[in-house]
Amino acid sequence: MGDLVLEAGPVAVVGVAVGAALAAWFLYRVWHGEGGLRRAGRWALGALRFVVLAVVGGLLLQPLIRQVVEDVERPVAVVLVDDSRSVTMDADSVEVAAALRGWTEGVRSALQARGLEAEVYRFAGGVAPEAGDLGWRGDRTDVSGALAEVKDRFEHRNVKGVVLVSDGRVNRGVDPEYGAEGLTGVPLWTVGVGDTTDRADRWVAEVACNRVAYLGNRFPMEAVVGFRGATPEPVEVTVEHAGQTLARTTWTPTSTEDVTRLSWTLEASQLGTQRYVVRCAVGADERLTLNNQATVYVDVLERRKTVVVAARAPHPDLGHIIAALAQQDAYDLRLHYERLPHPDWLTNLGEAELIIAHDLEADSPWLQDLVGADAPVWWLASDAPSLAAFSSLNLGASFTSRGLKHRVGGAPTDGFTLFQWPEAAARAFSAQPPLSAPLGEWTLSPAWHPALQTRLGDLVTDEPLMAFRHVNGDRRWAFTTGSGWWNLRMSEGLETESPTVLDGWVTSTAQYLTSRSDVRRFRITAPKRTAADEAVVLGAEVYDAALNPLAGAEVTTRLVDAAGNELNGVFVESGGRYRMDWGRLAPGVYTWQAETLLDGAWQRAEGELAVEASVLEWTAERADHGMLLRLAERMGGAFLGVLGAETTGPSAVAERLVAAGGTEPVVYEEVTLKDAVELEWIAALLIALLTVEWVFRRRTVGY
Repeated sequence: MGDLVLEAGPVAVVGVAVGAALAAWFLYRVWHGEGGLRRAGRWALGALRFVVLAVVGGLLLQPLIRQVVEDVERPVAVVLVDDSRSVTMDADSVEVAAALRGWTEGVRSALQARGLEAEVYRFAGGVAPEAGDLGWRGDRTDVSGALAEVKDRFEHRNVKGVVLVSDGRVNRGVDPEYGAEGLTGVPLWTVGVGDTTDRADRWVAEVACNRVAYLGNRFPMEAVVGFRGATPEPVEVTVEHAGQTLARTTWTPTSTEDVTRLSWTLEASQLGTQRYVVRCAVGADERLTLNNQATVYVDVLERRKTVVVAARAPHPDLGHIIAALAQQDAYDLRLHYERLPHPDWLTNLGEAELIIAHDLEADSPWLQDLVGADAPVWWLASDAPSLAAFSSLNLGASFTSRGLKHRVGGAPTDGFTLFQWPEAAARAFSAQPPLSAPLGEWTLSPAWHPALQTRLGDLVTDEPLMAFRHVNGDRRWAFTTGSGWWNLRMSEGLETESPTVLDGWVTSTAQYLTSRSDVRRFRITAPKRTAADEAVVLGAEVYDAALNPLAGAEVTTRLVDAAGNELNGVFVESGGRYRMDWGRLAPGVYTWQAETLLDGAWQRAEGELAVEASVLEWTAERADHGMLLRLAERMGGAFLGVLGAETTGPSAVAERLVAAGGTEPVVYEEVTLKDAVELEWIAALLIALLTVEWVFRRRTVGY
């Protein structure tokens, strides 16, 4: 039951007892002193009444029941089994898989026979309960991630030891020798699998290329190719596309184990997602051939966007903008300066998809050409004359100059939603060197959306530094004022080798101005490419006629692989959004189609995605048991040996864990305090005593 804890003093307890005794005495000595109730009966019923009143009075003093609850936690051992492809690639995969499954079950039984619970997990890119699902299909090996997840799951458990079974080929996550963390005070025991001997092999370790190219353009491709053999032999490497060999290179290694980097320049000849295969010729003494090729996918687009720059003269700010856009293959830049000859001005202007006008004034011969063009315009003005020319275009934005300049900073406008600013933009703009901007007053119509506002010290004013004219269906415009934007890029370059904020500002502006207003009521978001070990997930958005999110729509989809095989599914709705999870797909190029019925008309969307196979698990690296040995010693355990040895038998592993950690359970004691009034049996006892008293008094006294 527990101990009784009473905070009330002895005076209160004595008072309750005296009060109960006086009430019982008065009832059976004074009130019922005469009648058919004998003396012994009065004493007995008086005692019952005393007990009831004393208990009720005691409960009013709020006594507590102190209880000690013991929780016994059995000891547990954690077994981590490498479930990646490389584990079974050095020998007969069926034989190795059978041996590992049998060993896993044997260790589980041996640990349980010695009083330990066995928790078996498999890992590759992540950790999952084993549950008989060991298949060695993982495309990556992350030992440090697996140990970190075990630490999170078992941090406060009675763990006696962790057993790691792996070949030591780590290709994801932190180097486990330096960054992995195990359970505090729990030893790690390692068991090696795989072959550590050198074997003849040729492999493609890595392929790098532009993932986006444009039709008719040439793009570079590089591949890291390796060789291992008794004597150096020439290796033929080819690049294949659509059943044709685009390039062929013969490389001669300089040693029995050598690696080189080969490069080619290829032409993008077909639109869409294109598959390129870099392949090494198979050697006569080569056993493992799965790593002799690697596949990459390139999105070939129709053409680049033409950006025409019209400027009064070269300027550092303009140079920064041109440099930021030149880093993107998506733009074809064509520069024109008023003071230089420009015979192809009108031709380029007609092809333009974005016009950047810098410091043009009212007397510029290009002003009317810009007004009559179809492309969106980004107007950059460092002085008042250029802003006056911009105001004369009657776009709903006018600037009245006071004839002075002032030093200002920039701050992103709260509530600006036309596009997403780079994450570090607010900090970068606030820390930038001051700009020199014309001093005056702005008048903007509701069609304009300020994106940057003038900042004077810590005060953010309503004066715009940058704004966008956003009217559905109309030509898009943007303006930016001030001079000295290039200083921000210079100051950012002092902190990082790759300035990103101002480059992101430029590219985001260009992307928004050149994009088309998406007023479709049915939209699909789908990845262009994904890894074979990741789930393929599509998202859908459905809108009503007022472009409000629409719930309750039925969105169906169809997925077709290169062989024409189809998969059909229905999107699942959650909170007004729709989601379709295809799970993991085999490597290859897939086309998808999705449709839904809106207002009696079918709305459709389609696209394609590439599922890329990972070659990480098929590298030529031998099993690294040395890493397992060093890792185990660093975490207080030992390398038990190679699977199949006497020291790695299930019984031997279990005995090693028991000898190091024991099998003692951990007993936790928890002290709880409970109000005595909550005990139901007390109420039942009081009711029973009162019932007995009432029955006897009724039969003797009569009431």
